[in-house]
Order: sequence, then structure tokens, then C-alpha cells
Amino acid sequence: MPMTNPVVHAQITATLGEFGDFEEVTGAELNRVLTEYYEAGRFSPRMIPGTHSYTPLVLTRAYDPLRDAALVDWVNGVVLGTRADRTRTCVKRISNALQIPIDQINYPNCTPQHIKLPDGRAGDSSIAQIVVTLAVEAQR
Repeated sequence: MPMTNPVVHAQITATLGEFGDFEEVTGAELNRVLTEYYEAGRFSPRMIPGTHSYTPLVLTRAYDPLRDAALVDWVNGVVLGTRADRTRTCVKRISNALQIPIDQINYPNCTPQHIKLPDGRAGDSSIAQIVVTLAVEAQR
């Protein structure tokens, strides 16, 4: 059956707790460990399912020093071990062409791993971006 209304990238956004929306979201790919098991007399293995995990979730948006100060403080505090509130929920929303949400994926236990503040370059007028990398705890 042909897809009648494909989703474009601009219709996918992510919100990280109280820190707001991000224009680009990548990662959080679900991986499952499979163990090969050879039963007696078999030439090909049975695949026994094991644990699962997510790849890191990477969020990117235009950098605003005033808006992003709380985000930078949170990430730095968690990474340095000075904050107890280490997790946030990230919600990935998929909207239709009218920007009405039609689906969402919740990642309830995201812990910061890395933050990249914008680089600078003289004469460069491109948009400065902040990039946050989060570890996603797998759900049962």
C-alpha cells in the first residue's frame, strides 16, 4: 500500500523536560542482543533474545545564551556530580503538515552525557547551535 502522507523531517521535534524544544533529534535506536545457540544436530543457530539498549539521543537547536543557561547548568551539574536531579523525560513528537501532533515517543529516563556549546569563527554568519547528548535508559 503506498504511503499517502509521508512525514517530512520538519514535522519531527523533541522536547527535553523544562528546557524546551529542539529542532533536530537523532539516535535513540533500539538495539537487542541476540545469542547464537546451536542445538545438538543443527547446522544453523537459534537466536536467543537477550538484553536491549538504546543508542544515545542527540538533540540540537539554535543557541540562545539566556534560554540555554539552565540547560548548560543542568548538564554540567550532572556530569560533575553536583546535582541529584540527573534524569529528564524527552518527548519526540511527530506532527502532520498542519503541525498537529499525530504520534509521540517518550524516553522517560534521559541522563546527560555530553554538551557541545557553539564554536566561533570570524566572518561566519551561520546559526550557532548547542548539541546535547543523552543516555537513554531502556524500558522493560
